[in-house]
Amino acid sequence: MNRQKDKSFLLLGKSEWIRACLSAEYVAYNNSQIAQTAESLLRNGALDVNSFVLEETHMFLKIVSNDIVDRSAGLKAGIIIGNSEVGMGSVSVEPFVFRKPCTNDLIVSREKSFRHAHIHLTEYEMTRRMAESVSDGFRLASSVLDAFLKTRDVKVVDPVEVIRKISEERTFSQKLTDEVVSSYLVEPEANWFGVINSFTNAAQRLAPLQQIEMERFARTLLEAPLQFLFC
Repeated sequence: MNRQKDKSFLLLGKSEWIRACLSAEYVAYNNSQIAQTAESLLRNGALDVNSFVLEETHMFLKIVSNDIVDRSAGLKAGIIIGNSEVGMGSVSVEPFVFRKPCTNDLIVSREKSFRHAHIHLTEYEMTRRMAESVSDGFRLASSVLDAFLKTRDVKVVDPVEVIRKISEERTFSQKLTDEVVSSYLVEPEANWFGVINSFTNAAQRLAPLQQIEMERFARTLLEAPLQFLFC
């Protein structure tokens, strides 16, 4: 407090607890505000809430479309809306692909997603920007859905060895690597689709925030180095 005596700052609290000490420029977009904004934007669409995650630091709301689908593969386009009330993350809208047979999610890379820190924008401006990004998000998820399907045409000689090499490069724990291998063996496909699906399937057994990070990682495998394919 002494070091900050010449500056303004914002304290967020609950009861007797301080939840966060933030810059005076911070604009508080509460989880309830983000959820209400999402509801108003999605009210008239053919959409379903797929899951809701509320942790001490983050909130995530996953929504899938019933119009943008590939029924033969059980794939649906979706968006994941995120927020952090305590300054641990931006307001975000990320496209993702949902696979119904095993309820897996593959989240599109952050570079192609909407993110805005809790500064500058008013609540009205944030709502407008979110509306634009929701529409763009579903379009992008649709294109990723097509790209994901095409990975079934990319054959992999030894998928289990490929999974182990990817996990080693990523420095995953042995336990997590074994989970990914086990997921592959449940639904083995000797192609790149099967490899990616094993990571998204294993993500379901992780804690909520770790699951989302694994689903983001799985998206990067759509553009993985070719040397993995010929192990």
